[in-house]
Amino acid sequence: MTDLRTSDLDWDFGSRDEFSRWCAVGFAAWTARLDEDRVPRFVDDVVRAYEEVSGGPGLFRFTQMRVAFAVATAPR
Repeated sequence: MTDLRTSDLDWDFGSRDEFSRWCAVGFAAWTARLDEDRVPRFVDDVVRAYEEVSGGPGLFRFTQMRVAFAVATAPR
């Protein structure tokens, strides 16, 4: 590893509806296993629960880690 950086970031989607749309796309791997009519409820439940910890509607808070690696060379 040659570098490691972490950042606390906020993405403000401006509204709960916009954040829900983004989540609906981002959750595709999870929602693919649900019946289509259950997807909106799932997204709504997750967004509502997330708002309780993020501090507001449409606000996505997360920690991003960036790591750089170098190829190890064998000693000669």
